[in-house]
Amino acid sequence: MDKKELIQNLKYVKLVIGNGFDLACNIKTRYRDFFEHENNKHNVLNKWCNDFSSRVNEYVDFNSKIFDRSGLWINFDSSIEINFWDLFFFLISKEKTVYENWTWCDIEKIMELWLSDKKGNGFNSAEGHLNDVFKILNKTIPVRVVNKELLFYLAAFCFKFNKEQTFSDIVNFYNFLLEELKKFEKNFGKYIKNQQSNDELNSETLASKNYFFVKTNKVINLLCDSNNLVSIDTFNYGYVHSDFMNLLHHINGNTESPIFGIDSNLFSPSDPRYIFSKTMRRMELDLEGDNVLEIKECENLVIFGSSLSSSDYSYFFSVFDKMSIADTNKNNKIVFAYKIYDYKMEQEIKKSLIKSVAILFEEYSKYKGSKEQPNRLLDRLTTQGKVLFYSID
Repeated sequence: MDKKELIQNLKYVKLVIGNGFDLACNIKTRYRDFFEHENNKHNVLNKWCNDFSSRVNEYVDFNSKIFDRSGLWINFDSSIEINFWDLFFFLISKEKTVYENWTWCDIEKIMELWLSDKKGNGFNSAEGHLNDVFKILNKTIPVRVVNKELLFYLAAFCFKFNKEQTFSDIVNFYNFLLEELKKFEKNFGKYIKNQQSNDELNSETLASKNYFFVKTNKVINLLCDSNNLVSIDTFNYGYVHSDFMNLLHHINGNTESPIFGIDSNLFSPSDPRYIFSKTMRRMELDLEGDNVLEIKECENLVIFGSSLSSSDYSYFFSVFDKMSIADTNKNNKIVFAYKIYDYKMEQEIKKSLIKSVAILFEEYSKYKGSKEQPNRLLDRLTTQGKVLFYSID
């Protein structure tokens, strides 16, 4: 039996899909696509930054380290709705070479770096801390220490859109940033919905004749025998062919309520930054919703299009636990499917996937508190043929 036949014969399959699934369906959902779609907004932001740059020194009182006159503020175009994260991602994306190859997990990694006390790694101008923005507003950071206009731009925005007031404490500051993030997410949800449906459909009237939904049907059947599916878990915010809607579970919200977040293991629940964790964000969604998710048993797992980012480990680890993947008496399979979009980059794509899978299982082994070396789990799984790689056309 060849690999394709084996995978098509797997029973009780949970299919997990990420952004790569949308791309395989020819939908423009890369960060670059969304960023360039916002061209009008970015023209406004660019003009604002250029106009405001000459006033940065005036805007900051070098003795009190706080904004001293609201008259120095240059307003945004009132016809364009701007939120903090629009400005944030614009500022760190100003050089095209910086953002053009970013994935959505890179965006969440940047959020993680700016929220944490870590040093940036590989994102050039995306090195900084949101806590420094608060310190500027709260007069606790010497201006001479701050050498990045970017921080002043962000602080100015927060000051202006917080009714020209500072924040009483760091908790209120992060709550403000979370509310701004929700505005960014809503806008992204609308973009995804339009990409999938061209404004002709909504989640209640999915029509199988629509090109995107026909394409999702084809891709799903390439990944596994759809008759053997028990569930489809998606990191995406959109929908799939109507035949599979009853199997679909949105991990991080849908187009009406998408969420971005960071790994819940970065901060304790008592830390004010914990509100940005995906665990916290998912609990918020659950509080607001009425639907109860029915968790169906699965024997095999097919993963396609996911970046396997650390911010999603909480999801994967819970699935691995449910499947008892380390149990050698079980013959369940975990299939990592992939698609080569550019054959010039074939080896690079394959190496990147293998590295991500290796790190995923290494971290899972640590999470389980295994006494053996972390890589031994993946050794066993690959030796037993329980972890497979599968290329689709």
